[in-house]
Amino acid sequence: NDDLRAAIERSLTQISTNFVKYTIGTADSSAYLIDAGNEVKLGGNAVAILALCKFSEVTGDDSTLTLARQLGNGILSMQNEDGSFCHILDADSLAPKQAFRTVYYDGEAAFGLMRLYGTTGEKRWLDAARRAVDYFISKDYWKHNDHWLAYCVNELSLHYPEKRYLQFGLRNVQDYLNFIRDRITTFPTLLELCCATRLLVQRSHQDPSLVPTIDTLDLTAFQEAMETRAQNLANGFFFPEVAMYFRNPVRITGSFFIRHHGFRVRIDDVEHYLSGLIAYRSYLEERNQFSEICERQRRRRSGDVKSMRWTSTEVANLLKGSKWLRQPSLPVRVSGLSTYAPGFRPGDIAVVRQPGAKFGIAPSELEEFETPARIAIVDSEDSSSIKADAVLYVPNLQTAIVTLAKDARRSLAATVIGVTGSAGKTSVTSMIAHCLDGIGKVSSTRFSANMLRGIAWNICCAPVDTEYCVLEMAIGQMDQNTQLARPDIVVFTNIHPAHLIHHKNTATIAARKSQIFAGMPDNGVAILNRDMDEYEIVVAAAAEKGVTTVTYGWTDLSDIHPTSSTASTGSVELDVFGQPHVVPVVGAGSSAVYNTMAIVATLHVLHQPVQPIAGRLATFTRPTGRGQIIQLATSNGTARILDHSYNANPASTRAALEEFFAMPCNGNRVIILGQMAELGDESRSAHIDLIEYLATQPMDSVHLIGDDFRAAVREVRNDDRFHIIDLCDLDYILNQQVAGGDLILIKGSNSAGLFDYLGKFRY
Repeated sequence: NDDLRAAIERSLTQISTNFVKYTIGTADSSAYLIDAGNEVKLGGNAVAILALCKFSEVTGDDSTLTLARQLGNGILSMQNEDGSFCHILDADSLAPKQAFRTVYYDGEAAFGLMRLYGTTGEKRWLDAARRAVDYFISKDYWKHNDHWLAYCVNELSLHYPEKRYLQFGLRNVQDYLNFIRDRITTFPTLLELCCATRLLVQRSHQDPSLVPTIDTLDLTAFQEAMETRAQNLANGFFFPEVAMYFRNPVRITGSFFIRHHGFRVRIDDVEHYLSGLIAYRSYLEERNQFSEICERQRRRRSGDVKSMRWTSTEVANLLKGSKWLRQPSLPVRVSGLSTYAPGFRPGDIAVVRQPGAKFGIAPSELEEFETPARIAIVDSEDSSSIKADAVLYVPNLQTAIVTLAKDARRSLAATVIGVTGSAGKTSVTSMIAHCLDGIGKVSSTRFSANMLRGIAWNICCAPVDTEYCVLEMAIGQMDQNTQLARPDIVVFTNIHPAHLIHHKNTATIAARKSQIFAGMPDNGVAILNRDMDEYEIVVAAAAEKGVTTVTYGWTDLSDIHPTSSTASTGSVELDVFGQPHVVPVVGAGSSAVYNTMAIVATLHVLHQPVQPIAGRLATFTRPTGRGQIIQLATSNGTARILDHSYNANPASTRAALEEFFAMPCNGNRVIILGQMAELGDESRSAHIDLIEYLATQPMDSVHLIGDDFRAAVREVRNDDRFHIIDLCDLDYILNQQVAGGDLILIKGSNSAGLFDYLGKFRY
C-alpha cells in the first residue's frame, strides 16, 4: 500500500534525522537512538533495527541497512564480555548510566542482533546474540516469560539447533500456561510468546534427538493456552459497536486497547497486537500439522509410567474403608494429588469436596478441566456422577490424603528441608528451591500450602526421583506436620509476635514451632537464626532432640555472619565457618541479609559449593505479594509499588518498611498499610508501636486501613502525613495522587483485601 509505505518512510526519516546520535559518519561507526530524558536505551536501538530490517525485507530497499548496522554497533558497544548488556547510556557522553532497567531490553537487543544477522548475513551479529543468550541461560532468564526472548531463541535455534536453546525456549512458557490461558485481560505479548515458541517446537520436532526435550512441555495444554489467548484478544479491539460510546469514534475504530489500563491505546500496544495476531494467522495455516505433533506427544505420554507413583489398585488398598463408586475400566496410574483446582496437573488424583465444604476441589471446577481426573476421591456416596474417569469413596478426605502422603514419604529418597518461622519462610523456601534447582531435581511447596493438608498434598506431588524436597511448615498442627514431613534439615528463620490470637506470647510460639525438631532423624541438622527472639528456647529444643545446630546471625558469635555491619547494594560478604563468600541479596535491609544467610547455611550443610549455587539468587523472582515491584503508569511518569501485600504481622511489616526505606526514590515515599490480623490482646499495642515508629521515618504520606489503625493514629494526631482510608479509596490515591518517581509500599494481612486489590496491577 503506497500510503502505508509513505508513512513508514516518513517515520524512518524522522528517526534517522532527529533521534539518532552518530559517533562518526561512516558505515563502520556506531549510532544510538536518543530517548526521552536524554537517554540511550538498549531496547530503543534494538526495535529501531527491527524496523529498518523489516523495511528492507518487505521492500527490497537496502538503503536502511547502513543505519541498522550502525545501531547494531551501538548495541555491541553496550555488551559486556560475559554477554550481558548495559541498559542505559547518557546520550551526551555515552557513559553508562544504568546497568539494568528491565529484562525486556535484553531480549529486544538479542532479537535485534538476530534480525540484523538474518538480513545481512554478517556473523558478528550472530556471535553477539549467541553470547547474550548463553548469558540469559546462565542467569535463568526463562523465569521472566518474555516474548522477546522467545523471538530471539527461536531464530537462534535456526542456526544452532542445540538442546540447551530448545530447553530455554520451552521453560520460558512451561510454568506459565495457566496464566496465559486464564488471564482475563488482554496482554497481547502473551500471544507473541506462544507463537514464537510454537515455531521453535514445530521445527525442533523434526530432529528425533530433540523430541524427549520437547516432551517436557505439555503441548496440548500449550496449544489450548495459545488458542484461548488469541480469542481473548478480541476483547481489546475497538469494534465500531464499542468505539461508538467514546468521544471521537472515528479516531479509535479499528485500533487496539489494553483492557486493564482503562482502554489505553498506545503505539507499542497496537504493535504487539498486530505481531501476535499475524503470527497466529500463520499458525492457523499450519494448525493441522501442529495438532498432529500434540497428538503424538499425548500418545507417547500415555505410555510413560516412570513418573507415576500409584496404580488405582494401590490407591484403593492404601485407603481403608474406601470403595469404588465408579471403577476404572482398566487399572490406571497416577503421579500425585491435588486439593486445589489451580494446582491440578494431569495425572493427579482430584480430592473433591461436597457442596458447602471449603476443603478440596468443587465438582463444578472438575467440569472445567480439559483432561478429566483419572481418579476423584470423595467423601459422599452420592458423588458417582462427577466428571472423572473413576470415583473412589473414602470416609474422611483429610485422613485419605495424609495416608497417601505417608506412603509417598516412605518412598521418597530426597533430602527433605523443612522451613519454619514467624516471617520470611515462604521467601526462604522459594530461594532454597531456586538455588538447589541448579544442581538437582527439586520439589517445593506450592501455593503457600504449609499446614497439614498442604504439606501432605505437596509430598504426594513430589516426583519419585526428587533429590531435594523443600517444604514450608507452619506452626499450626506442627506436631503432625513434622511427623509427616520428617525433615532431614530444618531452617528456623525467626520468632516474632504473630497469630497471638491462637498463641499467647512469643515464648509459646517458640515452643510450638520447636516441635518441628521432633520428626527429624538423629543425624538431622537445625539451622537457626541466632539473633531471633526466644533463641534459647529453640536451641534447647534442638539440643534435646540431639540434632546438630548451625547458626547464622549478624555477629561473629554465629557460624555464618556478615563481615561488615552493612550490606552493599545487591550483595553481602559473609564469613562461612571462617571462609569468605560474596553472595547476592534479594531485596534490601537486614531481613534480606538474614534470608541470604539462611540459604548459604543450607548449602553448607548439604556440602555444596556456596559461591556458584548461592549466585543463582541473582535470578530469583520473588513470590507474588512478597516484595515484587509493580510498575505503575502515571500521567507524568512511572511510579513503583513495592508489593508486600500477601500477609502481615509486626515483624514482617517492619521488614517490609526497612526494605522500603533502603530503596532509592526520586519522588514521594507513600505507605499504604492494612490492619494486622490475629494479634489478640496485643493488637492495639502492636498498631500503636508501628504508628509511633512511622512518625519518626522520612516518608511523605501514610494511608491506613482498619479499626486498630484508626485507634492507633490518635497517638500522632498532629502529624498530617497520616490518613485513615477504606479499601475503596485506593483507586483515587493510585490514579490521582501518585506521580512519576514515587515509591509506594503496600502491606497488610489478607483480611485487609490489599493482595486481591493489587491483582489488577500485577501483570
